[in-house]
Amino acid sequence: MGTPTKWTNGKLVSLIRRHAGILSLVAEETGLTRQTLWERCKNNPVLAAAIKEVKERTLDLAEGTVLQAIQGDKSKGVGPDLATARWYLERQGKGRGFANKSETSFDEAQIEALVSSLGGDPEKFRAALAQFGVVPE
Repeated sequence: MGTPTKWTNGKLVSLIRRHAGILSLVAEETGLTRQTLWERCKNNPVLAAAIKEVKERTLDLAEGTVLQAIQGDKSKGVGPDLATARWYLERQGKGRGFANKSETSFDEAQIEALVSSLGGDPEKFRAALAQFGVVPE
């Protein structure tokens, strides 16, 4: 029976980068449980920073891929991907009127008035609204 490997911050950071911050893959490779690894990363600023860095880098790559799809590639005869453009506009262009669903928001005073008129508990009402994605401003 061999001696267990000591997983230093440096070794774990390297694995976190290799596995794009997916802790279940890091845990599998190290033999640590996901919960143990998650707790260690949560409580260790070096590991937490490594996860944040790799997630941000992956997000940048994904955004670049979306941009390439929207632009198309004329040199390869590939036009813009309109489905990707629409997807992007629905998420990032809401302020410009691009949305596939209507959103309703209520301020605190409106919620209080409605709840009072119904004779209910304001916290329960807020929780019910939150289940439907309605959050007070």
